Amino acid sequence: MTREKALQIKMGEIDENTVYLIEKDGFTFDGKIFSLSQAAQLSNTQLATGITLGVITEANSFPFPISAMDNSLYNLQWSDVNAFFGTMASTIKTIKLSGSTIKNTINGLATVQEILTYPDNRV
Repeated sequence: MTREKALQIKMGEIDENTVYLIEKDGFTFDGKIFSLSQAAQLSNTQLATGITLGVITEANSFPFPISAMDNSLYNLQWSDVNAFFGTMASTIKTIKLSGSTIKNTINGLATVQEILTYPDNRV
């Protein structure tokens, strides 16, 4: 196996682990844990887009009900929208950066054996 092929395999593993970690634990906001599954991220993106476009406004949609991971309903207040999305984005960014750090280390490894056996201690 070539070094390039080993890098391709290992980088794919790191990417898969990163997605798993993003979806596994969600993010915490106001004492509640919210999902970061692909469906939840899509739903949150649609909400953010609606707010940005002015279709979803404080007057017509808030408080906005969002399901927490414990299946309870959380009523997101208009005044908390930026903090909610900021916390979500920060959580995703932190996990992605942890994957990038591992990838940078792996890129510096010399042998196929070193690359393939380098641990992803995040999982």
